[in-house]
Amino acid sequence: MVQLVAYTQSGDEPVYLDLGDISIKANYSNIEIQDISQRKSEYTNAFTLPFSQINNDFFAHFYEVNISEGSYRADVKAKCSIYVDSNLQFEGYLQLISVDVLKENYEVLAFGDIANISKELGESKLNDLDLSKYNHLLTLSNVEDSWDNDINYVGTEPNGGQILYPIIDYGQVYNGDSIALTSGAIKIRDLKPAIQVKALFDAIIEKAGYTYTSTFLSSTFFTSQYMTLGNDLEGAVTNSVDGFKVGITTDQTVSNTATGTPIIEFDNETGASGFFDINGNFDTSTYKYTVPHSGSYKLRVQLVVDDNVGIPTFVPIYYSINGVVAGSQLFGSLSILGTGLTDVHTLESDLAEFELNDEIGIHITPPVIGGLDIKTAHSFNLQKEKNDHKDHS
Repeated sequence: MVQLVAYTQSGDEPVYLDLGDISIKANYSNIEIQDISQRKSEYTNAFTLPFSQINNDFFAHFYEVNISEGSYRADVKAKCSIYVDSNLQFEGYLQLISVDVLKENYEVLAFGDIANISKELGESKLNDLDLSKYNHLLTLSNVEDSWDNDINYVGTEPNGGQILYPIIDYGQVYNGDSIALTSGAIKIRDLKPAIQVKALFDAIIEKAGYTYTSTFLSSTFFTSQYMTLGNDLEGAVTNSVDGFKVGITTDQTVSNTATGTPIIEFDNETGASGFFDINGNFDTSTYKYTVPHSGSYKLRVQLVVDDNVGIPTFVPIYYSINGVVAGSQLFGSLSILGTGLTDVHTLESDLAEFELNDEIGIHITPPVIGGLDIKTAHSFNLQKEKNDHKDHS
């Protein structure tokens, strides 16, 4: 038993149309899988429906000249379904082609509504996709976690493997002989993210308003495919999200009698002196910066020093993490020229990895002979950087 269910153009109310003694033949096109723009819709051959009370009411006696406003319109789609023995065989729209008053029938055509995804996307580009859910901090732990499909995203998106940091040489100086050395090591900022092709495909399908079911697209093979996001930039794009610049209110003397590596007492963050603390994370009583987000940081110190050392020498500068000073935390040395000279030194670290709530201070090594007067005209500033790939987490 064949049933044709049509839905009113206003209200979507189902109407079981009278078929009469007819057969409905449907045509199903072969889909061109290599060019989605050529995808065609299924359709039926034209068939006739008899004049009947149900059919006349549905088509609002379309053959009559004087039809009231709001009646059936041939230029407006009417949804329909075709069932065979109560099994859905076809779903789409019903089109009224003509009315034969003499033979008292309606000639109609049913056609499918398989949407053309290429038409829906139009001229959209990858840059139009919203990939902000994959925003993440550019940290050593995230780079390493990306190799285990466990990168940590900034928002509510669960950890995953949609972003990967492959080890690719974009022209940096690291190589097999120097990778263990500071001058030749791979730095995280030298790496660029790659995005999982499936994640990109999902974003495209979602933007077009579709869903899909596919064993292949969920397979290990396909989910292991990545597309690099590297371009002509030397490294990953970053945005500053926190920072400060602080100074000193009183000269600080560091003599050769000092023990350990004394902290430099940065205690001035007033705007009148040209200093600032964007989010209040620097403590001018402990002279330390509290890390608000795990991530990559760059330290910069400018020191104006009167030296009483007596001989040329080098004075190492370190940063401490939670009060601990390690040899690996050396980020520069003061080159002291001789007694009675005033030297200006600007030191800048490579990107350093800090964790949430780490406390960072700047320490100086006491000279072997004499002392150093650290003048008020010095400063310490830091900038935190965050990976920004929305637009590529």
